[in-house]
Amino acid sequence: MGALSITLLGPPQLWLDRQPLAGTSRKLTLLLGYLLLESGQHAREDLAGLFWPDSEPEVARSALRTLLSQLRRLLPDRLHGEGPLVKLQLQPEDTVDVLQDGPAVSDLPFLHGVEVGEEGELTDWLRAMRTHLQVQQRTHLQQATKRSEAQGKPAEALNLAERWFNLDRTDEDATQTLMTLAHRLGDTAQIQGTYERHRHALAQQVDAQPSVRTQTLLTQLQVERSPDAAGPERSASPERRAFYRFPALPVRIRSFVGRQTELTQMHRLLDDGARLLTLLGMGGIGKTRLALELAASLGGQYPDRVAFVPLEGLQDPRELPRAILTTLGQDVSGTGDLLQQLIQLVNVRPSVLVLDNFEHLMEGVDTVEALLTACPELRVIVTSREALNLQHEHRFSVLGLQQTVQAEDPEAPLPSEAVQLWVQRARQVRPDFQLNDATRSHVEQLCRLVGGAPLGIELAAAWLKVLTLEDLAHDLSLDLDLAASTARDVPARQQSLRTVFEYSWRRLTLQEQRALAGLSVFRGGFTREAAREVVGVSIQRLSRLVDTSLLQMDPSGRFDRHPLVYQYTQEKLEASGDAEHFRTRHATYFVQLAAESHPHLTAPSEDRWLDMLDQEQQNFSVALEHLKRSGERQTLLGFCADLAQFWANRGHDVFGRSQLQAAIRTAEDATGTLEYARAQCLLCVSIADGWIPTAVERTWLREGIEGCRRWGDQRTLAVALRTQAYFLETPTEEAHLMVQEARQLYEGLDDQAGIISVVNMQGLIAMRGGQSLSAQWYFEQCLSLAERHQIPYVAAQVNLGGLHVQQHAYLQAVPLFEASMRAFQRKKNWAALGRAMNMLSSAHFGLGQLDEAKRLLHESLSISRSVGQRESATAALLNLTSLAISEHQLNAAEELLQEAHQEAGAGWIWPEVTLTFRGMMEQQRGDLLRARRSYLQVLSQPCSPYATPSWMTALEAYLTLPLDTVAPEELARLLGSLPTARAALFAVFTPRYRAELAAGQASTARRAHEALGNERFELLMRSSGALPFPEVQDVIQRHAMTQLTLVESD
Repeated sequence: MGALSITLLGPPQLWLDRQPLAGTSRKLTLLLGYLLLESGQHAREDLAGLFWPDSEPEVARSALRTLLSQLRRLLPDRLHGEGPLVKLQLQPEDTVDVLQDGPAVSDLPFLHGVEVGEEGELTDWLRAMRTHLQVQQRTHLQQATKRSEAQGKPAEALNLAERWFNLDRTDEDATQTLMTLAHRLGDTAQIQGTYERHRHALAQQVDAQPSVRTQTLLTQLQVERSPDAAGPERSASPERRAFYRFPALPVRIRSFVGRQTELTQMHRLLDDGARLLTLLGMGGIGKTRLALELAASLGGQYPDRVAFVPLEGLQDPRELPRAILTTLGQDVSGTGDLLQQLIQLVNVRPSVLVLDNFEHLMEGVDTVEALLTACPELRVIVTSREALNLQHEHRFSVLGLQQTVQAEDPEAPLPSEAVQLWVQRARQVRPDFQLNDATRSHVEQLCRLVGGAPLGIELAAAWLKVLTLEDLAHDLSLDLDLAASTARDVPARQQSLRTVFEYSWRRLTLQEQRALAGLSVFRGGFTREAAREVVGVSIQRLSRLVDTSLLQMDPSGRFDRHPLVYQYTQEKLEASGDAEHFRTRHATYFVQLAAESHPHLTAPSEDRWLDMLDQEQQNFSVALEHLKRSGERQTLLGFCADLAQFWANRGHDVFGRSQLQAAIRTAEDATGTLEYARAQCLLCVSIADGWIPTAVERTWLREGIEGCRRWGDQRTLAVALRTQAYFLETPTEEAHLMVQEARQLYEGLDDQAGIISVVNMQGLIAMRGGQSLSAQWYFEQCLSLAERHQIPYVAAQVNLGGLHVQQHAYLQAVPLFEASMRAFQRKKNWAALGRAMNMLSSAHFGLGQLDEAKRLLHESLSISRSVGQRESATAALLNLTSLAISEHQLNAAEELLQEAHQEAGAGWIWPEVTLTFRGMMEQQRGDLLRARRSYLQVLSQPCSPYATPSWMTALEAYLTLPLDTVAPEELARLLGSLPTARAALFAVFTPRYRAELAAGQASTARRAHEALGNERFELLMRSSGALPFPEVQDVIQRHAMTQLTLVESD
């Protein structure tokens, strides 16, 4: 890890090898500052109590673990923790501003902008540290000022004295030193100004007047003032010009929200030598306000030499020097060269000029270049909708305010920058407005609609005086004109978003206008290849549109535009008459892209293609809707079939399934086509990955197989045969023949990924038939083939892990599931990740690691819900129910079971699952008759392959009950059948519950043994244990039906 640079004075900044480190939250920054300044080892308990004083100890410890984990990821070689202790140890090459000797670069407070939010020990520490560091900085500046003065460097001394004075304007020593240095350099205005600021600070802060000594010094310096203090400014001496103070920056009446990341990045650019920094962005994005904030933050580095020059009203680029001089308060009535006058004024001291709204003055870039060439210590900051296109220009794109935020406490998420601004502006028209659970989602939606643009937020928030949040969000999504203002003090160019965009639109050529309108057919961005093929836009024209801030290019090379620009250009496209033409070309392009990608999604290049297709999901949706609307059903079927593998690989099976189903149902006129057959087959493949097929879907699969045979589509036929074998609930010769044919087809196509999938299916068929050794061999073969051919095939890892769980080899299952989870994360297949977490939780459940199992299940539930995977979410809830029952938390188990049924919705949960859970809860409550009835209801039915754990659990639990009415011979036969049932089926129990089952079954066995005698008991046990599982299941089912009749008659 390289050199680390940490700035804690002012807005906190972290840099690694001169690159900014992102992702530092408020509390993480506080923890970093605390560990740096309070060096040494710290007890975790102490830190948890300090940072979360009002939380329960376990909650505080958990939050600290999360925060330390984030800090360790950020600084992996510097955070050390041994047991209960934590220590931050920097490397020799690291730098921290507050730990350096001499004055710091910034005079702003420690951790400026970071607040704890409530009174407590941490707040006290932060206040004390700010006071201590301010005193330290004042001492450093005082010493440095005196040193520079003694060395005969009055200009340097004055700069340091100004900073010393600004730290505490009531400081008499700083005031007198600054006044004396200003006198030495002939700056009368500085003498008087310093005195007035000192007098005002005393009156406001301590209700006092300047001392007699300071008053006397003022009189003395005024009497002894430099003879050239008077006279026009343009004829002043170089020394006088050097200490001319630029006019104060415009007063910023309204609050400034967020943008700390942008300010940090711009400071770094300036520190690295940027002399022309252009803030580029569309109108209304907040360039002017950000530039003002940047200018204000530069005051410490450039005291009294930062000027803000508004250019909105200037029409003639040749008048740019006059405009700047006028803003600087200079006399421009003479006939001299104004540019030279400006250069002479600026070129004597490091200065900053902020030129605001430059886009209409592009012919004036020569003036900017001349200034930079003649004034080597000048920095120019420009705000513009267009780049200046000068060689030494550094472009900084200004985008919308941050709309998402990572909360440290999931229960109390922090509002994003955009939401913070919305709330502030909303309270100007609705003082009672509150951000809470009822309003948050609407506010976030509104901020998304305007893309975080500050002007859009401010204009929209003003409508709260007459519209509800819901109505405002609905109307704004349809009507751009709603984002308008009637306020008298809003500049004409910003009274509506339409005005903002019309101004930029009129500056485009006709060809550029047509291109920008045509590009609005894309959603979610586009590549330059897509722009060329769909709209006919060259890379040169794209570059020009980027220069105007109407398009943006991200680091990956994709182009996009602000949501409000999109809405505006959509209107232009509809008005142009070209909309349908471009939509057809758009759909054609993405249909071709899907077809091209399909064979790559099971190849070693899979990840690269998946990442590319990820970026086009919104464009795929646009193309799907166009094909549906235009009635191109056959093309729609083929498009959905080509995307099916992508949807499956990314875990979008619910969405993909719905698209395929809709396409098949609405494409009756395409029956008999290859596209129809492929869609039928691939729909059923997606079902096989998630749930149980209906009779209609089984019919579709058969018809699809026939169609693929007829059309000779061997690839789809192979995957369909493999899937049909999976749909057969019991292993048969027919299933083996299907997978053999599928393998032969894949071999003929030289499709190694297909062959691997067939071997995996053979393992599943063997596993379902209770052939554990064969299943394990197939899965291991599958993994070996995948490694040999470098094909990422994760399903075999999951299935082998599942087999180990069935065999109660939980320790062997854990690394397989963990490896599959890493693969699914890399593939961004969140649905599969949720399912893998479910399965991993079963292994931890079997090991008795209930806390870890519970954590995994909650995470699985969250992920599954976030991607719309109701089946996986239901499974997580059912596993949580089982876990609660195992911990005898019956009320929680009832609630979780009810939640699982609600989650399943129109889907369904196998009755055996619910009945088994009911029986277990009734047994724990002591209602043994109800428990017995529930277990018998499960066992009286054939064991479904989709509910084997519940059936097996019911059998195990049933044999722990006091079965006094069951004949001893019957009990012996049932106990003897247990090993065979366990070999064919599986259920996962905690060690504690396994022990409870063993004790209960031992009691049942003792009763039967005592009644029958040893020889008879052993004989019945052996005879029952020798039966194959189908006969064992028949014995159990007949027993359950008989006993259920007796129980219900009671």
